[in-house]
Amino acid sequence: MAQSSFPYQPLEENDSIRLLYLQPSEKHDADLHGSLVHTTIHERSYDLHTPFTALSYVWGDPTITSFIYIDDHHVTITASLAAALRDIRDSSLVFRIWADALCIDQNNIPERNQQVKQMGSIYQAAGHTIIHLGLLTSEAELVLLKARSRHVLKGETEEIIQLTKQAEVGILLRPWFTRAWILQELVLSRDPWVQCGKLRVRWTDLCALLLGQQEGLESAGMALKVLKDMDSARSRGAENSLYDILRARRGFGASDKRDIVYALLGLIKQDKAFSPELVDYSMSLSRVYTIVAELILRSPLQQEWTETVLSHADDGRELQDRPDGLPSWAPDWSVLPSYKAQFPKQMIPEEYTSCWAGIPFHCIDNPPTLLTLGSHFDTIEVVSPAFQWTPAIIQQLERTVKTFELRDLELEVRKLFEELKGLDKAGVQHSSFELFLSRFMSPFLRMYDVLEFLKHVGTAMEGRRLALTEKGCIVVVPSCTRPGDECVYFAGFRPFIVRNTPKQQPQHSNGLIQSAWLFLILNMGIQPDGIWDAKTPAIEYRRLIGACYNFQDFFSDPQKIGFLRHFAINLTLLLPFGIY
Repeated sequence: MAQSSFPYQPLEENDSIRLLYLQPSEKHDADLHGSLVHTTIHERSYDLHTPFTALSYVWGDPTITSFIYIDDHHVTITASLAAALRDIRDSSLVFRIWADALCIDQNNIPERNQQVKQMGSIYQAAGHTIIHLGLLTSEAELVLLKARSRHVLKGETEEIIQLTKQAEVGILLRPWFTRAWILQELVLSRDPWVQCGKLRVRWTDLCALLLGQQEGLESAGMALKVLKDMDSARSRGAENSLYDILRARRGFGASDKRDIVYALLGLIKQDKAFSPELVDYSMSLSRVYTIVAELILRSPLQQEWTETVLSHADDGRELQDRPDGLPSWAPDWSVLPSYKAQFPKQMIPEEYTSCWAGIPFHCIDNPPTLLTLGSHFDTIEVVSPAFQWTPAIIQQLERTVKTFELRDLELEVRKLFEELKGLDKAGVQHSSFELFLSRFMSPFLRMYDVLEFLKHVGTAMEGRRLALTEKGCIVVVPSCTRPGDECVYFAGFRPFIVRNTPKQQPQHSNGLIQSAWLFLILNMGIQPDGIWDAKTPAIEYRRLIGACYNFQDFFSDPQKIGFLRHFAINLTLLLPFGIY
């Protein structure tokens, strides 16, 4: 970061920016010299002769520093920025560069707010963008040279596998690919280039090399999938959804955790609620994440309640370990979830996906509380150990598929109830749990391709637990679920686990609750009479733990699944819940 003593001059126009005019040098290790010149985005968009280049890089450890002379001022910068500037510096020409750490006065919060709001426009105005990844290694050199020569992989599986390994080691596992800001910088850039050391290639050529063969993707690890997601986001452009991107990049790095949201706002064009105008560094992290969660819930583009933002609030931490002021229903996008994946849509009963969209919600403050309508349907009695997807489980599942008889289902389920009750008492060994789980899952294997099941549902189970309810249902629950937690339906038919914490409940005024209550029932088109009257109701305050999956519905007679349908038409079953 630039040293605070540098005398930045104020930016006078709404679209003003600073550019670093980097002086040339024939010696790579020579001191860095340059000047900061004021201009505007509008001026630069009309300048065809002297375009500037935007620099995309990782700030790195702020305690490892170097320096640059800006108009004879000795300015401290991170070592990673210094390395990038030396690598891109020309030997004979002044290089016009926009680099956030130098071109924004990081200690001026109002300026920082304004510059971040227009960062997308800066990258769009730049003639080129250089993505500087760091040093040039032998693995990176091999991959970049192949991309530069537009090498075509001709389907030789071994060559594809080896190249993807080289790419992961040399390029794709570098920190740049998991930082918050880089996606906006990439997607909005006119002409992005990837550079290691002094060797650079076009982004499009690198992707053509690494993503052009499906065989490579099938055998690749997560790093290549991240590259594919990023290139897909670049192709979608204005069609990107903040909700989708937050899910895909959850837990990626940012020095300031608010930037996990702020860094994406410039990409969202379809929904004007997610505007860069939201950027405000005077707001706390919890406030930013709460506002975003509420906006996602209100967004007309939020099409499927089965993937509602509420189902992403579970991150495996106990409620008291979440950031202060962050309500239980708002995801903390700076940390990974406790589970590896959501359950595949085809594995969720139709009754859950065809929810009644007429059930609204209303947000009230102090503390942030989601007021909605729902119904309590069960209570957790016992929970199993957290599930881990092991080869032993896969083998047991494969054997189960071959031997299971559907007519034995009722007997099997009864046995499972007894086994689950014993889990909490006997300190069951993991091998016993593997057998238990395989028997529980066997009915679903008859309905879906075995390999698909093992691939999708196995990873979705990891990090979650099985639980038995007081009514005898076997459910899949978040890892933090405890005996005594409640199963409820609210905001549609998706079941959730909630916890009653009487000593921590909010104390909202009757006037505030009454106004919110009237908002709810009037938005449902219901006149306030009878049970739906205008009186202030007793709110069922709960903390959200996470989504719940009741897979017994899969192999029950559809005619017997009456609760959901009854719930949809019998409004007297609904109670006002306050999720805080």
